Parts: sequence; structure tokens; C-alpha cells
Amino acid sequence: MYIYWVYVLSYIATSGYCFFKDYLFNQNTEEAKICLEKYKRALPLVSLNVFVVGYGGVYLFYKLYDEQPFHILLSPLKFMISIFNANVLFYVIHRIFHNFSAISKYHRVHHEFKEPIGLRAAYTHPIDYFFGNMVPLGITPFLLGVDKFTFTLITFFSIHRTVIEEHSNYNTSRHHLDHHKYYNCNYGASWLDRYFNTMRKSTTKEIK
Repeated sequence: MYIYWVYVLSYIATSGYCFFKDYLFNQNTEEAKICLEKYKRALPLVSLNVFVVGYGGVYLFYKLYDEQPFHILLSPLKFMISIFNANVLFYVIHRIFHNFSAISKYHRVHHEFKEPIGLRAAYTHPIDYFFGNMVPLGITPFLLGVDKFTFTLITFFSIHRTVIEEHSNYNTSRHHLDHHKYYNCNYGASWLDRYFNTMRKSTTKEIK
């Protein structure tokens, strides 16, 4: 399945970039060793989610997929709708996993680490990974019949944002990193957190 391999390779590429930054190019030897242990600990569960749960999710979604040809006007519109819906669905499902005790235990796996690394974007219980990550990302483009080129852009854009921008400390925003630190805040995109009043005010970069 083409979309499955786009998804897998996007995750490998973005996580690989983080690994180079965190370990291979890290000038602080002690910090690099700590990062390496974090990667070793996270890799088995992450691999299960990305390769196995990911395959199952894409396989199920393909039953809804009726690919449409690329259209100069409709394809960009479908891209924007898919990204918008992914943000909304992620926020809603993520908040549900936080606030319903019957399922919060699955999401707490993802919160074992207060300062995550890029690879750990997929470090969570498989149930949480499927419903909290794959459904928000994939359901809209599959239902819209997005063409493969646009689907590739949606997939890479979303995974890049999740792995590098949200779960790595490479930029000045700590919006999602503060979610890991404080738990009951910053559930999704900043505009949604502002709208639903779940934004933690202080999200400036902190020293580890």
C-alpha cells in the first residue's frame, strides 16, 4: 500500500533527523548517552505502533478510499480540510483520553516521560495510537478520496509537525512539551486551546 509506505518512511525520516540531532551531533557526551538510552527504551513500542498498528490502520482505512485524480483547485482545498479536521479530531480525542478514566490508562503510557524526544511521538499504548493518532490524521483524506500526491504532502506535513515540532525541543515553542510537563493543558493546536480555554499561558522555551 503506497500510503502505508509514505507514512512509515515519513516517520523514519523525521525520527532519524531527531536521532542525528540528539545523539550523533550532540556535543555533550553525557547528554548524548542519556538520549541514546531514551531511544533504546522507546524503540520496541514505537516500532510496534508504526509498523504493525500503522499497517492495520491504513488497511482498514483503505476500505473507505476511492482515490480521485489530482485537481489544481480541489486538491489544495482537500489538503486544507484534511489538516483542519486532523487538528480538531486530535484535540477532541486527545482530551477524551485525558478525561475519561476508563481509557486514560492507555494514554498515560505516552506521558511516562516529562521531556519527550521526537521518536516518542509514537510511544503510547496501541489503542491510544490508533484512535488518538491514526484516526485524526487519516480518516478525512481517505473519505475525501485525496489523490496520492496530496496524501503524501498531508502525511509528511502531519508527521513532521508531530515528531519534530511537537515532541522535540528544537524551536522556541514549548506548547506541546508543556502538555507533557503539566498534563492537563495544551491538548492540541494552540488556536484550539485558546478557543477552549485549555492553553497554558507560559510556553516559552525552558532549560532542561
